Amino acid sequence: LEDVYAPHKSKPCSLAERARALGCEPAAQAMWRATIDDSGLSQALRAAAAGSGARSSEGGTEAALREGTQKVLAEMTARSPAVREAARGALRRCALVKCTAVAGKLSGSGSGGAGAASSKKASTATAAAVASGGENFRDYADFERPLSAVSSHAWLAMHRGVELKLLRLSVAPRDEASVAAAVARACPPLRSYSARPGGGHRLCLALAEGAAAEAWSRLLKPSLAREVQRRALEAARSEAIECFAANLSPLLLAPPLRGTAVLGVDPGFAHGHKLAVVSAGTASVTAHATVKPPLPPRGSGSSGGGAGGSRGSSVHDGAAWGEAVRVIAELCDSHGVGAVAVGDGQNSREAQRLVAAAIAATRRGGGRLRYAVVRENGASIYSASDLAAAELGEVPLQHRAAVSIARRLADPLSEFVKIEPAALGVGMYQRDLPAKELGARLDAAVEDAVAAVGVEVNGASPSLLQRVAGLNRKTASALRAHIDTAGELSSRESLRQVPGIGPKTYVNIAGFLRITASDGAPLAEPLDATRVHPEAYAEARALFAAAGIGSGALGQLARRGGGFAEGDCARLRALAAAPAPGGGAASPGGG
Repeated sequence: LEDVYAPHKSKPCSLAERARALGCEPAAQAMWRATIDDSGLSQALRAAAAGSGARSSEGGTEAALREGTQKVLAEMTARSPAVREAARGALRRCALVKCTAVAGKLSGSGSGGAGAASSKKASTATAAAVASGGENFRDYADFERPLSAVSSHAWLAMHRGVELKLLRLSVAPRDEASVAAAVARACPPLRSYSARPGGGHRLCLALAEGAAAEAWSRLLKPSLAREVQRRALEAARSEAIECFAANLSPLLLAPPLRGTAVLGVDPGFAHGHKLAVVSAGTASVTAHATVKPPLPPRGSGSSGGGAGGSRGSSVHDGAAWGEAVRVIAELCDSHGVGAVAVGDGQNSREAQRLVAAAIAATRRGGGRLRYAVVRENGASIYSASDLAAAELGEVPLQHRAAVSIARRLADPLSEFVKIEPAALGVGMYQRDLPAKELGARLDAAVEDAVAAVGVEVNGASPSLLQRVAGLNRKTASALRAHIDTAGELSSRESLRQVPGIGPKTYVNIAGFLRITASDGAPLAEPLDATRVHPEAYAEARALFAAAGIGSGALGQLARRGGGFAEGDCARLRALAAAPAPGGGAASPGGG
């Protein structure tokens, strides 16, 4: 479409427009159609010279008008869709990407970073790169590679360096003569005059050759180089968004940890490790604290894992370590913690050592209590957001990240939807990608996840509930508030008691919302823990009866939150594959 529209664009200050003002348009149009020879061109130029002299005090000699005709013809050639396509294809085949450092900006001293850090387009991550003297961009300080060999991540890295004014990026043909030849072959007047025998069109042929060469060197080369660079960057961004989407689904569909309280640990250095305990059912915060064990010795690194990372042997260090172990063990014992989630950020190894020692010091002596390392990408950003302030207003700001880490282990789907897409850390150069597209991919992934596995309603956050088909922000908030005030829902029927959920809304949402009992008590309706819609309960029970699955298996299904034993699954598969009396597979209730 851009190529089709190109002939209709006007550039008042262009050389071709100035030539048109002198009357060179008729001669150029005649040459474009190849309906004029040398004698006709000379007559047209003389007529234009006489006309321009009458219109302007500057006038125009025949040589100047000949040059003006070439300018007009060059612009017509550069705007021809066929010529542009030929030049574009030739350029892409031999394009060479060159990236060089801006003088003094990658010196390592960081002196060139101050100006770039103030750029409105610089994000937190890129500003950090500038502050370090651009160390992250040294691989591209003298970069030269064919266009086809430049990977998507390299395009995104170079673009970030250009935005920070640390790098210069250009695209140029490796063999410029081949691209110029492709333009000449596609130029209509040059092709027409080259095919004519005789010598009555030498002047026209020379002008056409000059116009084709000028069209490439002055007009097409810079514009197509920018276009190739722009399209390559767009393709790199598209690939990065696809990478984000591909990595997002496994993150959201990670199995939740049901039926137990979780202790979240946000590792730190000078300010200590932040702790928060969330309950088993509603994931509400029941306790939070801070422990400040002694820091690892200098030079031991932040990991601190292994025997070589031993701490100081002074009485003060031992007392601080013992106090931190005691606090964590007491939280685990007093709140019935069944799992500990440790963030994978800085000083995570030291935090893991501390948690392992605390688990051994609990009254259970470890037992079934274990810890897991959890992604903490975006936890700090979330803790300072308005959403966290609304949900965790009673929790101090410094402990909100620990709450998020604990909830990520308890229910990844419900917690990760709260995080800004660019902060999830599951793609490449996310902060340089369009936030709107990342948000759309996150919404689509959440919708697919909800449709695939449903939502455990008692522990779901409003951010997740509002993405359930049939709920919006208002009804999701009302549902969450009802659970917080009245207690956990014991059945799907109790959804009808929530303000704003009428009969039609109930029918829409019932199949997506699952009920599980956090205390292990049996549900009045075991099928409430499955994705079976209440309208199909009778058909489902008929199918289970035909497969010999009794109420005991259904009760176990509800306690686990989904999934039959292997033997039950085998009988269900056999029943589904068996031919029905009327032909086809058996299907009680048509399902």
